[in-house]
Order: sequence, then C-alpha cells, then structure tokens
Amino acid sequence: MTAADLALDLMEVAALLATLALIQTGCRMSRIACLGSLSVRLPMILLVLSVIRDDWMLGLVAVVTLISGDAGLVLLARWAGDAA
Repeated sequence: MTAADLALDLMEVAALLATLALIQTGCRMSRIACLGSLSVRLPMILLVLSVIRDDWMLGLVAVVTLISGDAGLVLLARWAGDAA
C-alpha cells in the first residue's frame, strides 16, 4: 500500500464520518454543516485521485465541483431558513 492509497482511504473514512453525522442528526443547522463538510471533502478526494491517475478531466470536474459546491450550499441554507 502506497502513501497515496493510504491518503485516499483516510479521506474516504472522513467522508463516511460526515455522512454518518448527517444521517444521525435532526438539527437543520448541523445537517447544513455536514453537507458543507462533504462539499469540500469529496472534490478533494477527486483531486487527489486525478493527480494519482494523471487524469486532467477528473481534476477539472473536481475543481468545478469545489467552485459550485458552495453556491449550492448557500441555496440549501436559504431554503432551510424559509422552511423553518
């Protein structure tokens, strides 16, 4: 197992922990925080994977996801605030 494989495994475990926290919590603000955490972690996993595989298209998808992920989170927060 190389260092890159270990790093990917640790990032996947971190993403799973955020997903478990999202499922177990009932508070809307905690769910939004968990989604914000996932919106950063998953594109970072994609970026590391794109460097390992030397695949620039995968890296491009990860960068676009990082840029647009925060906009989606803002819309989600606004929707959750209106529904409360």
